[in-house]
Amino acid sequence: MPRAVFTMGRSPRETVAIQALIRNRTNIAHFELQLGRPGFVLTEIPSQTVLVLQGGGALGAFECGVIKALEERGIHPQSHNGTVAAQEEEPMQLDTDRIDEAVLALLRLGLHEGDRAWKSFDWDAMGRLHEKGLISDPVGKAKSVVFTEEGLREAERLLYSLFCKEDS
Repeated sequence: MPRAVFTMGRSPRETVAIQALIRNRTNIAHFELQLGRPGFVLTEIPSQTVLVLQGGGALGAFECGVIKALEERGIHPQSHNGTVAAQEEEPMQLDTDRIDEAVLALLRLGLHEGDRAWKSFDWDAMGRLHEKGLISDPVGKAKSVVFTEEGLREAERLLYSLFCKEDS
C-alpha cells in the first residue's frame, strides 16, 4: 500500500504516527483493511521494541554495550532474538538453564567475604537464580549478592565441571 494512502485526510499527529510506523517497520498486516478508513486512529496500532543480536567474534562485547545503553535510557525490548552466521534465517534459541549454570559458575569467580559475589551479569539470569533459591534477591543498591548454602555448593560444582581443565 503506497505511503500517500496512509496520509490522505490525516492530522499532523496521525502523519507523525504513520512516519513512525514506516520508520520502525511495524507489522501492520492485521490492520490492512482498517488503514483505508479515514476514521481509523493510527496511533492505536501497537508498536514493539525488538532486539536482534548477531553472533560472531567481538560483536558480543559491542552488543553488551548496546544493551547497557538501551537499559540506561529505559528502553526494554519486548522480544530478544539472536542469529548465528550459519543459520541467519532462523532465530537462535537460548537454553536459559545452561545460561543460568554458566552465570552461577562465573559468579563463583567473584566470591568475596565468604559468600558474596559481584552481581555483574544479565538481570534475567540473576532473577532466575534468585527464583531457584541459589542467590539472594539481586534487586537493590548492593553491588553483590549472597549465595545460599545450596547456591554456593552448586556454583563450586559448576565452576569445576564447566571451566576446569581435565588435569587439575
